[in-house]
Amino acid sequence: MVHGVYRHSCINCGGETSDIRLHLRLPCEKCLPIHHEDILNNFKGKTLTLSDLYNLVIKTSGREGKLKELYILERKVNEVIELFRRILGSEPWSAQKTWIRRVLKGKSFTIVAPTGTGKTVFGIIMSLYISSKGGKAYIVLPTTPLVLQVYEKTLQFAEKAGLHKLKILAYHAKLKKKEKDEVLSSVVKGDFNILITTSRFLTAHYDKVKNLNFTFIFVDDVDAILKSSKNIDRILTLLGFTEDDINIAYNLVKLKRQLTRFKSDEDKFKKLVEEINSLQEELSKRIGKVKSVLVVSTATGRPRGLRVKLFRELLGFEIGFRSELLRNIVDTYYLPKGESIEEVTYKLLKTLGKGGLVFVPVDKGLDYAKKLADYLNSRGLSVRVFSSKDIRALREFIEGKVDALIGVATYYGVMVRGLDLPERVRYAIFTGIPRFKFSTRFEEPHPYNIIRALTILREVLDEDDRKQVELLINRLNRLLQILPQTKINEITEKLKSGEPISEGPEALFSKALNLIKDRLSRRDIRERLSKLEDIIIRDENGKTYIYIPDIMTYLQASGRTSRMYAGGITKGLSVVIVDEEKLLK
Repeated sequence: MVHGVYRHSCINCGGETSDIRLHLRLPCEKCLPIHHEDILNNFKGKTLTLSDLYNLVIKTSGREGKLKELYILERKVNEVIELFRRILGSEPWSAQKTWIRRVLKGKSFTIVAPTGTGKTVFGIIMSLYISSKGGKAYIVLPTTPLVLQVYEKTLQFAEKAGLHKLKILAYHAKLKKKEKDEVLSSVVKGDFNILITTSRFLTAHYDKVKNLNFTFIFVDDVDAILKSSKNIDRILTLLGFTEDDINIAYNLVKLKRQLTRFKSDEDKFKKLVEEINSLQEELSKRIGKVKSVLVVSTATGRPRGLRVKLFRELLGFEIGFRSELLRNIVDTYYLPKGESIEEVTYKLLKTLGKGGLVFVPVDKGLDYAKKLADYLNSRGLSVRVFSSKDIRALREFIEGKVDALIGVATYYGVMVRGLDLPERVRYAIFTGIPRFKFSTRFEEPHPYNIIRALTILREVLDEDDRKQVELLINRLNRLLQILPQTKINEITEKLKSGEPISEGPEALFSKALNLIKDRLSRRDIRERLSKLEDIIIRDENGKTYIYIPDIMTYLQASGRTSRMYAGGITKGLSVVIVDEEKLLK
């Protein structure tokens, strides 16, 4: 019995339909002039598919509507799912199916998901599918090691899928000059189906790709792109947006920021809204012509700078928020009892076997990593130091010639962010707590270290000072949200120079830096800091240093051991050899 009729609800024509048909997911009686009970009886014991519905509608009423779009979309989705089966031997998991549908609908979006959840595999297979249909795909990666891995994986996937005729190009720092010239020549001519490069390629060789339009661009680790605000414009241009489109969108971004400032001034607020509406109307006419899709992937989703808002105005999405919840890792720590860090590392590697990543603290650096490697190799193990200067070690690790890699635990390090090897990586060993270390004299006054120092100081200052510091932290954090990486680097250099700064955002950081130096020069403040449970104050070679734990680097680095693959998520092991118990707490 029909209990109600709903307007604008038919899944095909958008007209009136009954609650029963809605419940059964059937079009209205005009589109499908068969009683719902007869339909159900005809398909008894069988699932009524979208294809069945579409064919019934065409046969009975001939009313092509939204069902045709849904049918075509579903057919394409099934083609991609079949591609996953041929390549991986299994269907994409639920989140990947959602991403597939969005791309096929022509929707750009951001994937905010933890490391190892299949973002890169999705980007590769989607690129293969779109290229097989005549489009061009571009995969942008943060590091050369990842370019090498993704290139090889793309070639393997193409072979498994029977798409070996596709021309797949990779440009990276390890190519010989002749090879680079050949790749660049093909890029300029557009003689390729899939291009794979680092984000640095966009800066160095944008002139080679600027006249190309890509159907699909997959940016794996958007943080690397956001380091240069110009790269955002370049990506948008490659999608088909003009310079005028980008300028109009950027004006919109700036105007929307002003809205909160003029809420109390009704006339200015009204004028601003009218101007925004006018620009949005003009922009909507322009952006409808762009059919290309951008997917940006990130494990952190920490956008910075005003130009990142261009994604919202031109493509309808924003970079999201940090997400590091999906981990299948056993997190453990080891407290040495009279043993050296090196000896414990040797014992762990000997016990755990092949497939290890060894991370040394950033303050000990690459020199210590090399000394540790020499020690371990002298004890009969097979390890190599892996850095951006020597990525041959990665090839040996992949081929099984090396049992473990040693690298530095820094957030943007190649071993922390540049590995996706579920078939090889089994465990991670940290030869000390991952941490930040900076001098109380602040010879390296990076804006982020300034905020870290203020956050620590806030815990031990008197009430008046604490309020001043809290205001500074809030203002500086807001600045860092909108400043591009290039500007942050400029501020760092100006602060290093020690020259007086009286205006601009640099002045606020300079004020904060002077406050930090003044407070840290006081013995009573240092004594209070030394009593805090989670930081270390230490005198070394005539200087005083502050140590604080680096949680995000630990999560990112240990995340290399737990990755998505056809059977689910690999289980990893993380062992932190504790060299500083206070930082562990």
